[in-house]
Amino acid sequence: RNFLRLTARRYDVITADLIQPIHAGAGNLYSIEYFTLARQALNDGGLMMQWVGQREATHYKLIMRTFLTAFPNATLWSNGTLMVGSVQPLRFSREAFERQLAVPDVRFAFALVGLDNFEALLARYTAGPDEMRRFVGDGPILTDDRPLLEFHRSLPAGGAPVDVSSLRGDVRRHVRE
Repeated sequence: RNFLRLTARRYDVITADLIQPIHAGAGNLYSIEYFTLARQALNDGGLMMQWVGQREATHYKLIMRTFLTAFPNATLWSNGTLMVGSVQPLRFSREAFERQLAVPDVRFAFALVGLDNFEALLARYTAGPDEMRRFVGDGPILTDDRPLLEFHRSLPAGGAPVDVSSLRGDVRRHVRE
């Protein structure tokens, strides 16, 4: 976060992965201020990929609602465990994907996560921004001065794990022919 605040560089991809939001200090990596810094550090067409995992529904919705505030064009992937933010609405094509697969290092990396072909990519899609907004509804977001997840014991107790089975969108609206 401090690096993003101080750098003038811009990036094609920024990732945040496996940082548990309930640990002290981690709220700084789930707040609207952090997501806004990440958005500002992206090149045109750049992507912010934020792992959200599967967690209690209240926590999950707080994180997603905050992410959507910074990235209104966000999409959800891998059974609801990965949010992808973009400045412009996400658009991708079979041709661009196959062009990337022609690069040996990229093909190897994609194969490691089961993305051997375009259909495998499409199958990872869960939902788009409209479905995500309906799912989380109105409510609070995470801010630097209100890191609610760090103080998770102050949130309603005994919440059920998030169920994203009803959260489905049509990936074809993001595919450029």
